Amino acid sequence: MKKWLHWVLLLAVIPILSFGGLGGEDVGKLRPVQVVEIRKRNNGVQLQTDTQDLGVGADVIQAVKYMKDTSTARVFLDTADYLLIEPGTEIWLSQLQEYLRPSCCLCYVTGEVDLYEAGQYLQLHEPKLTLTHYEAGKRNLPELISKEGSMKLVQP
Repeated sequence: MKKWLHWVLLLAVIPILSFGGLGGEDVGKLRPVQVVEIRKRNNGVQLQTDTQDLGVGADVIQAVKYMKDTSTARVFLDTADYLLIEPGTEIWLSQLQEYLRPSCCLCYVTGEVDLYEAGQYLQLHEPKLTLTHYEAGKRNLPELISKEGSMKLVQP
């Protein structure tokens, strides 16, 4: 009798495990982010990620909401390792800290940059300033300069 019960339980559990558990999410719909860029746009803010997700709004909160509402996947900003900021967007850093890890590296960005390539470049040339450092009063941000298809990180 016990063997029969084991087989019945096993047959009941296999479909659950095979189809992602009870109420599980499709892994293909999860989108961890490595790079976030913030720029000023039309009296507001634009957030863009290396996963090609875009958010726009009057402030960071609205931009993140827009990004999450319009994305075809579930975007995870708290996985970001790098935050690229356009000079003049520092006023939104306090709002961004709610969504990013304290260890997220921070640098200015000059010129248009492919965020995926920037992530690969920054893995090799790690900026030395994090959100934690910025919050502690360190304001000398490194600068990622993109010009004619090449990048250069200038540390202060």
